[in-house]
Amino acid sequence: MKFFRVAIFCIERFELKYLVPVFFGLIFSFANCQALESVVLAAENAFSQDGKTLIKVDPNATSLIIPQKVERISSYAFQRCYSLESIAVEKGNPIFFAVDGVLFSKPEMSLVFYPPARKVEDYSIPQGTVKVLRDAFAHSFFETVEFPASLEEVEEVPVAEAFRVAKGNKTFSIQNGILFGQSGKTLLRYPSSKEEESYTVPKSVVTIAHSAFYGNRNLKSVIFEEGVVTIEGYAFNSCSALESVKLPNSLKTIEMGAFGSCDMLKSFRLPDGVSKIHSLFVVSDRSLNSIEVSEKNKYFKSVDGVLFSKDGSILYCYPIAKDGTSYIAPQGVEKIGDHAFYYCAKLEKVELPEGVRELGNSSFAYCDALREVKLPSTIKSVDTYCFVDCFSLESINLPKNPTSFGRKVFKGCRSLPERFKALDDGEGPAYENPILGENITVVGVDLEGNDVPVDEYLGKVVLVDCWTTWCGFCIAEVPCIKGMYDKYHDKGFEVISYNCDDDLEEIEKFFNRTDPYPWKVVSQQLAFNKTLQSVLEDSGEVKRYVNLMKAYTTSNGYPTMVLIGRDGKVIDKNARGDHLVELLEKEFSGR
Repeated sequence: MKFFRVAIFCIERFELKYLVPVFFGLIFSFANCQALESVVLAAENAFSQDGKTLIKVDPNATSLIIPQKVERISSYAFQRCYSLESIAVEKGNPIFFAVDGVLFSKPEMSLVFYPPARKVEDYSIPQGTVKVLRDAFAHSFFETVEFPASLEEVEEVPVAEAFRVAKGNKTFSIQNGILFGQSGKTLLRYPSSKEEESYTVPKSVVTIAHSAFYGNRNLKSVIFEEGVVTIEGYAFNSCSALESVKLPNSLKTIEMGAFGSCDMLKSFRLPDGVSKIHSLFVVSDRSLNSIEVSEKNKYFKSVDGVLFSKDGSILYCYPIAKDGTSYIAPQGVEKIGDHAFYYCAKLEKVELPEGVRELGNSSFAYCDALREVKLPSTIKSVDTYCFVDCFSLESINLPKNPTSFGRKVFKGCRSLPERFKALDDGEGPAYENPILGENITVVGVDLEGNDVPVDEYLGKVVLVDCWTTWCGFCIAEVPCIKGMYDKYHDKGFEVISYNCDDDLEEIEKFFNRTDPYPWKVVSQQLAFNKTLQSVLEDSGEVKRYVNLMKAYTTSNGYPTMVLIGRDGKVIDKNARGDHLVELLEKEFSGR
């Protein structure tokens, strides 16, 4: 079975023709529309200026007529249309048509959207339909759905009791109302309200598909026959009654969230063959107090219900509901894995032994009761979001010289000393209207680790170029910048190359293979490292630097190029390419 997504179509000019509420979905309909020029908001529905794109349907509408000229529909157009009962299409539309009030598209017949208020318990998708587009059945729910012989592609169909497949379909098959691939090797979807409390997965199944059992309310136990190799992401997520799972020794991989939010699941056992698990495979299982592992498993082991690598060097997962408020990790641990203690609400104190070198991404995130963490002197790497929203954290002994320290490690840790707030974002103070030389007195830290004062830029026209080594568009701007620098530098034009790479080695590699820039290069990461050291040393005032990209724009994209005038104020926040040439010609005309 194939999966696909509906594109968000970009349009050309934004113009408010009517004063109407801007809905949440409409905002996201414009995502990534970099060439946006025009949108018309009609009193009921929103269309592009040329009328060819349907942007948003009035959420209060009970019926909809799609005009003849509409050729595209935003993937968020039907968001929150809970009252919609029927859709019609004007005669002559080349792309869209309706069948019994349901919207379809050409050239190959695709089901675009089923009106949520078109209440039927049993729905037969019309013969000839080849695809069911993503979110086609958003806000709808059926007792049963029948797939026609023609259907080949579908992502999600919300069915409570049973699926049906018409004779002759070459893509799907049915066993007791459960949807499988034609060969029976992939279990695609188990009805969410199927009454049975126990289910045995057939021997033919090799893969449990993404979200296959998601949200089932009745299953208490699942037994696997030997043969299943992969359980894909969220396969059993939010199975609220699930109490026990017997996994087969043939199983190799358990993906992200596969057994997450199964609130009745108290224990979990990894069988012989599992070699790969996602760090969030049992995320948010509020009753889980133990993870056990077969002694024959070559990759993992359990120590007092906590999951480790076989050699004990990596602590992978501490169960959320494990008894006790304190934990001392055993000797031999070298790394705390990503999300290892994620959402462990009972823990108040954790002590890690000498030898631990790495704390993974979000490894202690959302541990609400955690008050104290004792770290060894051997810690070298602390990854992003490591202690995020540990509201009660009061005491932590960080090592003085970590080689890697991620962003937002202590974001939301409101009980830590004031100096730790400087590390929340690693961005320093922000200003509504920053002025070079007033709010900003230090430009940053150069690649040699020296502070770059603002003095040499005062009274000059300055281009702040925010870039990364992996951004092709950033590198493509450099020849133009160099040309302008050569032309105007002697007349008072300067460039600040503000590098936003997290990995300092990548910056070094980049300048090893390219000519050095004739202007200053400053590093966001080196500035953050200096802030970090001042926090760790706790010897006085915390060293803070302004993040130039965040100070001047709300952009998260690269390159971001800001032109600043001789008065220190912003001239333009999109000074790229030919536009930069025009701006500089204007600034230096007559000089």
